[in-house]
This record gives sequence, structure tokens and C-alpha cells, in this order.
Amino acid sequence: MNTTLLICIFAIIVGVFFAVLINIKKKKKRKEQSSQTKLLYAIAMKAFSSQKYEDAVKIFMFAGTQGSTEAMNMLGVCYENGCGVPVLRDLALKYYTLAAEAGNSDAQFNLGRLYYIIGNEKYRKNIGGVYVEIGPKPTEPYEEDVLALKWMRLAAEQGSLKAQFGMGELLMEGNGVDSATYEEGRKWMKKAASAGFKPAIDYVDAKKL
Repeated sequence: MNTTLLICIFAIIVGVFFAVLINIKKKKKRKEQSSQTKLLYAIAMKAFSSQKYEDAVKIFMFAGTQGSTEAMNMLGVCYENGCGVPVLRDLALKYYTLAAEAGNSDAQFNLGRLYYIIGNEKYRKNIGGVYVEIGPKPTEPYEEDVLALKWMRLAAEQGSLKAQFGMGELLMEGNGVDSATYEEGRKWMKKAASAGFKPAIDYVDAKKL
């Protein structure tokens, strides 16, 4: 074996060694960051539970910049409900979407739920505690209805019981329900009930599904 070949083999071995070493260091750093982010989220949730909303929002913000989808979802909750910040639906949608697109099922459910509320408000108005329609009821669902179903379904498919219950309600009682969508909704509702989700159990019993 000539010297040139030996040098090439040695160079390859050294290159592989350093590549593996760098990869190990990157994994270690990601693990450390993940642990720190989880700790930040836990601290923020403690502040939120104690109704120290402004403190919680600040920590959620920082944890969100570190990639915590749980923190981004909670920022959506804060902006939707005015916890430590003004009620701003646009920002609630923004943070829910960021977390939902990263696969967070709670955010997917919240995003679907908020889109449903917004869609519903497009053609209904609350007068004296009674909902009345503004103009003719649309025969086709609004864009928000479609988005509500999209995100709720993604959460339901990940095993979220509240999303499965939500899918059941949306598909069985939503706008433009037909026999096919009703049947799909019934399956989701029964799935949530079978898993022990109390609202779904009560719904199934009440409707005799």
C-alpha cells in the first residue's frame, strides 16, 4: 500500500471522527437548550397559575424564542383572553399558528377553535343574549370554518380528546352538514367518549349515538 493511499485513508478516518464529535456536541447542546426551555416554561406556567400574567407573558416570550411550542401556545391563550396583555386576536392567531405548524396539538386545537369562533361571528350577532343571523345564512362554509376543521382534525389525529370532541360537534352540528360529514363527526365523538372524555360521554348519552 503506497504512502498516498495511506494518507487518504487517514484523512477520511480523521474527518469522520471530527464529524461524529461535532454531531455529539450539537446533540448535547440541543438537549441542554431543551432542558432550559422546559424549566422556563414550568416557571412561566407557575406564574400564570398564580395569576401573575405579566410575568408569565415575559417568560413565555423568551421560552418561545428558544423554540418552545408550549410557550407559543400559551402566548396565544394570553392574547386571546387578555392575560397580562391586551386582547389581540391577530396575535393570538399568530402564536397559535406558529405552535400548531410545529406540531403542537394543543395549539392546533386552540387555532381551530378560534377560527370557528371568528367564522361564527361573521354571520351571527349577539343581541340581548340571543343569536340572530345577519342576512341569509351561507350555503358554503366560510374560510374560517374550513381552517377550523383543518386544525381541529390535525389535533384529533394526534390523539387530543378535546379536539376529537370538537370534531364531533363541528361535523355533526356545523354549517352545511350532510350525511357523510355527520357520520365522520359521530365517529370522532364516539372515539373521544370511548377514551373516557366526559363531555363526549355526556354528548353520546344525550344524543343516543
